[in-house]
Amino acid sequence: MPDIVDELNSLLRSEKNSRSKLKDIPDSFFKNADFELKKLKEDLKNAVEKNEIEYMTQLKFRIKALENGIKELKWVRGKKIAFQAIEDAISGTKSEMGSFIPEERILYEEFRRGFDFYLTGENVPLPLGQKIENEIKTEKKQDKEELKKLAVRILYPIEVADIDMDYVLNKEDIVTLSYELAHTLSKKGMCEIIDESIKGK
Repeated sequence: MPDIVDELNSLLRSEKNSRSKLKDIPDSFFKNADFELKKLKEDLKNAVEKNEIEYMTQLKFRIKALENGIKELKWVRGKKIAFQAIEDAISGTKSEMGSFIPEERILYEEFRRGFDFYLTGENVPLPLGQKIENEIKTEKKQDKEELKKLAVRILYPIEVADIDMDYVLNKEDIVTLSYELAHTLSKKGMCEIIDESIKGK
């Protein structure tokens, strides 16, 4: 059985020498490489515990070589897949995918459907479209919570850092603090929340 790093380097050279079309690789190659990485990291953990310095160095070098090689091979192949998907979306054709491993077929379809939507504005691809929509909703919710401020009455002298500025506060001061800080101080008995309806501007 060939060494996984040697096999990876051979595949990478072959892929780089092929301008646009993907070269054949075993369907299980990346899974095997991931399995080898996990094994190497477990070996490294054991070597650290045993203080095997020379072996640790060898393992670290091999892990780095494998991680960098996998990343580069996926980057080279991923670029080809993306360009092919865009070209197919524009021309309305579908290329031969005999050299695509199963995960790359999914990647191609996602690129293709995404660019189809980009071109026409119709038929937003799912689950990709739903994922993006959910991310936008989450971001908006987080932004809203960050902007929300609460009026509080300070019960003990305190110095605190909030989102917008640092505060030196005295007992009975009335100030507006960020939602998170106000509730944190309230739970600690440092302040009393007066009004939960104030919004930051």
